[in-house]
Amino acid sequence: MKQRVARHFKDMLQCVIPAFEGLFPEEHDNIVRVLLFYMAEWHALAKMRLHSDDTLQLLDQSLRRLGTQLRKFSQFTCGLNLSPK
Repeated sequence: MKQRVARHFKDMLQCVIPAFEGLFPEEHDNIVRVLLFYMAEWHALAKMRLHSDDTLQLLDQSLRRLGTQLRKFSQFTCGLNLSPK
């Protein structure tokens, strides 16, 4: 995949969720999987070509959830030392 486009990003997000399961300690694993799901949800909504008031509201809610989860990921998981012992 030399030239990535939106459909590749969506495909990667959908495929990576089960692949990441169990890679992190249990308390961080859920944060990562939920973050990946919210990214896929936001991407699907943002990629829509025609929006109604309802889909714009869903997009706004999705972006808020994504932002909250990104902050949670930043605070709890980014500082995690995952180097092998």
